[in-house]
Amino acid sequence: MVCLRGLITAFICVTLLVPSLPASPSTALGTVEAAERARASETALSAGTTLFGGERLVTDAQGGMQARIGNARIYLGAASSATLASEGGVPSATLTAGTLVFSAASANSFELRAADAQIRPQSNVPTVAQVTLIGPKEMIVTSRRGPLSITIGEETKLIPEAGSYRVLLDPPAMPDVQGPGPRGAGAGAGAPQKSARSRDRILILLLAASAGMTVFAVHEIFESPSRP
Repeated sequence: MVCLRGLITAFICVTLLVPSLPASPSTALGTVEAAERARASETALSAGTTLFGGERLVTDAQGGMQARIGNARIYLGAASSATLASEGGVPSATLTAGTLVFSAASANSFELRAADAQIRPQSNVPTVAQVTLIGPKEMIVTSRRGPLSITIGEETKLIPEAGSYRVLLDPPAMPDVQGPGPRGAGAGAGAPQKSARSRDRILILLLAASAGMTVFAVHEIFESPSRP
């Protein structure tokens, strides 16, 4: 018993002498440029606040915020939320509610994730885009400058420049419509239909040219031809 007590005492003493390893700090991704009624992880934001990976940005119904994230800028509209991250050196944000506008200098400057889709500049040209979540599988995507690529799974589609589009993810399969077959032919004699497995996972519908463009007037930085 004496020996056991001695071993336990020695173990405790050695444990206390070993310094605790500091937790790895979150990666700093950018800086707030302007904010009103906005917060990150329940902390109010103001100009100059450093933003870190994993932080959830939230704006009130009358709020908004703008930040520099690497070589991109983002604007989070009123009643919106997004979580910051970085994968493979590319800063990203996952939009979970509301509207986010991003301005990027190149294809690898920024990636926006929304409703299981990944949205990026399609080429290495200055790009300005706005995304508004409508539902779990629906959004409005507007490209003000530069084309966009939108990807879900292995499928990628192009959003042309200077247009506003309604985007549906995993749209329901269209009902099979059998054309008139030869007289006496059995069921299924019409034209072959696309199976549910092979149907497109991204459906893009053109909206009016001016739809969804209001947020672009928030700050002149999104309008400057010389800066992303």
